[in-house]
Amino acid sequence: MKILVPFKRVADPENANKVKVTGAKIETAGLEWKPNPFDEYAVEAALRLTENGTAPKARLGEVIVVTFGPPEADQTLRGALATGADKAIRVEATDDQLDGVIVARALAKIVEQVKPDLVMLGKQTVDSDSNQVGQYLAELLGWPQITFAATIKNEGNVAVDIARVGDGGMQRVKVKLPAVVTVED
Repeated sequence: MKILVPFKRVADPENANKVKVTGAKIETAGLEWKPNPFDEYAVEAALRLTENGTAPKARLGEVIVVTFGPPEADQTLRGALATGADKAIRVEATDDQLDGVIVARALAKIVEQVKPDLVMLGKQTVDSDSNQVGQYLAELLGWPQITFAATIKNEGNVAVDIARVGDGGMQRVKVKLPAVVTVED
């Protein structure tokens, strides 16, 4: 199974006092960056889906992480590679150029090239607290989408069985691949 995981870098919330707003622009100079925690959960879930229980060193798939940002975002990608991701892609961009629709459109183009079976995203970003890219991407691709996945199991590389968090508790859903899934912590 080939899994694509968008992996965003965000300003460390511990350094919120360093954020400066000039007019309509947010100044990011001097901020410390870290991976979006929910995207880290998505990478972990993707790695677990590709684990081979009988031969742990031989994976049953490939995890590719992608980020949008300046060259400094490479550090975020290196962190994902260090945890076990197989490949990384960085698309040159500045933070002020990006919003949910633009990222989803760019991801749709990457999906056309990479041809993953599954796109796994964190449920939201902690910098803007938005939960948009997964929904936009699923619509652009015409793929089914499951949000707020708490557990996910591979069903023979043709479907995934997901327990998702809903207002009334956990809901079990099975979806055929290819699909877009956003994951909980």
